[in-house]
Amino acid sequence: MTDTQNESTWTKRQGELQRAIREHSLTARNAKAMLEYYLRLNCPEHQTTSHRDGHPKWCGRCGYTDQGVQLGAPDAEQSEPSTRTTFTVSEYIDLCHGIARDKGFWDKGVEAANIGEKLMLMTSEIAETFEEWRAGHGVTETYYNSDKPDKPEGVPIEIADLVIRVLDFCGAFGIDLEEAIMTKVRYNTTRPHMHGKLA
Repeated sequence: MTDTQNESTWTKRQGELQRAIREHSLTARNAKAMLEYYLRLNCPEHQTTSHRDGHPKWCGRCGYTDQGVQLGAPDAEQSEPSTRTTFTVSEYIDLCHGIARDKGFWDKGVEAANIGEKLMLMTSEIAETFEEWRAGHGVTETYYNSDKPDKPEGVPIEIADLVIRVLDFCGAFGIDLEEAIMTKVRYNTTRPHMHGKLA
């Protein structure tokens, strides 16, 4: 099988798997097992390692993370594959929801999820963002505490937590966030100044 055929087969299987996950026809545990199977089938020596600080680990041979998101360029002969600096919303959804599944947050299945609780946890991240700002931290400041030196803190991190929860939610329930954003943006362009509200 040629590299092009290999890539095409993997891309097709990855798409089928992600659709199955979103349609809730796979449990989190089965989905993870199938993803691992397809990764190994596409890249028999699949092994993820850190290639760049602050980025998730990915395999230097196939370029994919353990969640099936392509972050690196496939290159079996380079120890440091080239990196992408931008990702689609859908790729971030797959990455964030995949990590959440791997960490056990969806072990009981989507059907057992408390949607109200999931939504309120998003609002809790806004409250934590406000607390960071009220404590005197700048809106662009990321810092580390001595008690947990590896854990980032700050307004940007709390906003990131909010976005990650949103992306995870969209991944679990099959929400096409890219389409939803563009639908709302298109509508917003038609609205009057200040959306018709008095200043």
